[in-house]
Amino acid sequence: MHKIVYASGLTGFIGRNLLPILLQSYDEVINFGRNDIATIYRSSSLKDVKLSNKLFSKYPSNTFINLATLYDPSPKSITDFNNLIDANINFPLNLIENFLMKNNDDFNIINTSSYMQLIPQEFQNQYSLSKEIFLCRI
Repeated sequence: MHKIVYASGLTGFIGRNLLPILLQSYDEVINFGRNDIATIYRSSSLKDVKLSNKLFSKYPSNTFINLATLYDPSPKSITDFNNLIDANINFPLNLIENFLMKNNDDFNIINTSSYMQLIPQEFQNQYSLSKEIFLCRI
């Protein structure tokens, strides 16, 4: 069986630096984007595929590394705030509930957090609170 790890946020700063390290330990790294496209990275290639249950059957894994985030500490409009909630809470929760947990009972989630989550909640910004809400939901 191939060693596969699921991820989100591999196009960001941490993800771009983590991907080569993951490819040293895994045959395939599958990155999920908010556009319902998954990118399958191999040491010598990458391929975009549509997010579907078939993908999870063909490429099983029991680990998800959630790096994806939208950093907006002070949304200026309701649209900005909704984008923050969609990116930091809804996207990873939907991925976990609709695909990852449905296809695997024994599942590990590794999630990045904000250093702002270390301070009392009343002093946190909206970005760090969205990251905290996601943690409470998983």
